[in-house]
Amino acid sequence: MNAEVEGEKLGDHEIALFFILLMAAGNDSTRATYSGIMKSLLEDRELLEPVAADPSLIPHVVEEGLRMYPAFASMARAATKDVELGGQQIKQGDRLLLWYLASNRDETKFERPHVFDIDRANRGEHQAFGAGGRHFCLGAALARLELRVWIEETLERMPDLQLDGEPNRVRALFLHQYNRIPVRRIPVAA
Repeated sequence: MNAEVEGEKLGDHEIALFFILLMAAGNDSTRATYSGIMKSLLEDRELLEPVAADPSLIPHVVEEGLRMYPAFASMARAATKDVELGGQQIKQGDRLLLWYLASNRDETKFERPHVFDIDRANRGEHQAFGAGGRHFCLGAALARLELRVWIEETLERMPDLQLDGEPNRVRALFLHQYNRIPVRRIPVAA
């Protein structure tokens, strides 16, 4: 709140918007990923049983869950300059939609990308937190810790937990609610 860059501080409106972002990033996102992870575990007893018996596997479960069920399906960005990407011209100001779900299931990067596999060789090479780039999630370590503890505690406290039919879908409070922005589809060659 008191940070200053070149003599400028954040205004009240910017602080309020940042607070809303932090609330979504620290709450809705972790819950969404946790739900996907637990659904995968409960649908596959052959996967669930070894994880429940050996909590040292849970960090692997967390990384695979982040790949399969990233909290953000996509993130919008605006090009800051003209650039060519994959043979396509992108002009300054063009809006781009980065699909984490697609990149995390890229068949050229992940073997059997649609399978929840905690033994995946390239575990942790997902886009869930921005892949270490300029917009890397500041809460990545906390989210991993929260997911690990949440899964550990769930499996320990509810060893007989099972799915009972199809899960109820609940719309996220902040996430996956896209603005209606006109977009130009830009195919990118692999």
